[in-house]
Amino acid sequence: LTLSAHKIYGPQGIGALYVRPAPPLVIAPLFGGRGGQSLRPGTLPLALAAGFGAACRLAVARQSADARDAARNRDVFLSEMTARGLVFAVNGALATKTLPHIISLRIDGIDAADMMLALAGDVAFSTGSACRRGKPSAVLAALGLAPAQSAQSLRICFGRGLEAAPLRHAAGLIADYAAGRASMA
Repeated sequence: LTLSAHKIYGPQGIGALYVRPAPPLVIAPLFGGRGGQSLRPGTLPLALAAGFGAACRLAVARQSADARDAARNRDVFLSEMTARGLVFAVNGALATKTLPHIISLRIDGIDAADMMLALAGDVAFSTGSACRRGKPSAVLAALGLAPAQSAQSLRICFGRGLEAAPLRHAAGLIADYAAGRASMA
């Protein structure tokens, strides 16, 4: 299991690796030193490690409240897009096993990368994971989406501190963009 501190509002540049006892694969670092059972090179950055620890404590303390707020924000966003008449599909299911702070949507007739460029500076979303930039999403493929459907998909995250008004505004911008593209077709 890998963890990145910046994903839980901690500092960038620090993470953790949990390796279960007797892993099924041999764990071999790309480069290593003599510290940390040869799994890490050199001395850890103590300030970043302390920040990561503090972020972990806050994440545990805020877990229920953050999940509730994220689910509410997701629902506000989706409701606004629906109210504006945007036809979209949620990739995967909005079931109890999904994380409330992230959603993947598909809007037929749009290219998500083009929309991301057109709305840059107004709405922040992604078309996939940063580590697979330029490649079809393996997750979306596993869900049964064709490459063309993956290209119509966007990923939106609902972080801490979001309010309903900016979410409604962002949903409106996306709906307006999609409506403009539909009228051009």
